Amino acid sequence: MRKFLLASAAVLGVASAAQAQVTMQPAPSMLTLPAGGWGNPAPAPAPGQLVVRMNGAFLWYAGFTGDGDGNASYYTNSLSFPTAISKFSTASNSIYVQAKTNQGMSFISYIRLYPGFDAVAANGLKYGVAAEIRQDVGSGNVGGQTTFFGRGGGGVYGSISGDNPYRSGLYWRRAYGYIGGDNWGTVRIGSGDGPSNLLSSGKMYVNGGGWNGDDPSLRMNNVGPAWPFFDVGNLYITNKFVYLTPQFYGFDAGFSYEPNTNALTQSNGCSFGLASAGCDRLSSISVSGGDNNPREQAKRMNTMEMFARYRGTFGGVGVSAFGGYIGSGSVDTHNFVGNAGGWTPATQYDGLSLGIGGGQITYAGFSVGGLLQGGNYNRGYALKPTGAPNAFAWLAGFTHTVGPVIWGASYWQAEAAGSYVPAWQAGGNQQNGVGNLQKERGFQAGATYAVAPGMSVYLSYLWGDRKQNNVNLLTGQTSGDARFYNNTTTAQIVSLGTVFKW
Repeated sequence: MRKFLLASAAVLGVASAAQAQVTMQPAPSMLTLPAGGWGNPAPAPAPGQLVVRMNGAFLWYAGFTGDGDGNASYYTNSLSFPTAISKFSTASNSIYVQAKTNQGMSFISYIRLYPGFDAVAANGLKYGVAAEIRQDVGSGNVGGQTTFFGRGGGGVYGSISGDNPYRSGLYWRRAYGYIGGDNWGTVRIGSGDGPSNLLSSGKMYVNGGGWNGDDPSLRMNNVGPAWPFFDVGNLYITNKFVYLTPQFYGFDAGFSYEPNTNALTQSNGCSFGLASAGCDRLSSISVSGGDNNPREQAKRMNTMEMFARYRGTFGGVGVSAFGGYIGSGSVDTHNFVGNAGGWTPATQYDGLSLGIGGGQITYAGFSVGGLLQGGNYNRGYALKPTGAPNAFAWLAGFTHTVGPVIWGASYWQAEAAGSYVPAWQAGGNQQNGVGNLQKERGFQAGATYAVAPGMSVYLSYLWGDRKQNNVNLLTGQTSGDARFYNNTTTAQIVSLGTVFKW
């Protein structure tokens, strides 16, 4: 691998105008941080030098999860688009789903790679590439059919070899190039983070992210809350243009533009050059009948981020704060669907329009901080139906560093439209209309111990819940007999983990 990287770097060096000297670098450069990678910042290359990086991380966790809500039984009348029905229904297509108790103890592990290079031309121009490679979801073999749940090693799910090809599959999560100068700032192009995350302050992460870390993967899907803030894939995997200013008297700022939700790909999904269904460039749709194309309607367009940050130190007290705005358009919808009263316009979706702010204060190893976020968006930065309530989230927490140990805790709350359904689509059931907010809470606490360079261990505890009246949060059902809805789910996770990074 090292010989291959050196050979690749040599080719890049010969091709560069500066005829850069090529070296290997075991840690990411300050030029590209934060890039979602690992390792400690390294000095920037000297003029005429090109530094190649191949960082990575291996993580292993032993966790115990309490997600009893995921054991609930329920009734449905459809597998593809379930709608809750009464326990006493005699419909011929009635399906009774009876869950069993889940094993609380589990191990998880994964590996990631962070390749890239950084260079400085003879005239001082800085440039390079940063990327993130993740492993695909593994699977077991079930009756000759491959599934996507990371299982293997005997029993009904077959042998380890039955995981092929997903067990060894890799994909690009982030990849972008950059150019920059000390006097005018940095431009990033490609799939990566926008200024909302690059300039952020106040997340108060404990143990690798808490509810935005790896521990939540130990629970069942849909049980408990989901991290409500901006450092999530819905925002950072899309292709965008990013500009970051230099720092002036402690202030810096950033702007990004994303024309559509196209990610890292050579194809935009448009067949025959037309803006067909699934096309990233689709800007409007007009369909009559029962097909209201909910996936196409809910796509965002022309997303922009504008943020500013301040960082300073006053008598040993460190202060950082940031704030800004995320806005977008949406696919223009002209659909009509039929109901008992005739033809009614299909659900319209509003573009994103939200403000975010946060900050933290640090003194003598203690840091306290928080985040506020609110506006026109839905859970996970999805577009919300027109007329649905706005979303809001806040976080507060602290950390304390004592030698090789970092410990702390934080708490957050979030509310959004969630599985909002317009009242007319719910057969006039106003309980599914405006005001039916989905509410989530999350608490995280723990400590991390740096054993040696590149190795750390941690102990973590997470608690959280999720609630929305008249919605089965396990199945997505939004109508029917509310007595049988699982409208509140709770999860608790205790884990002991270790991280190896280079």
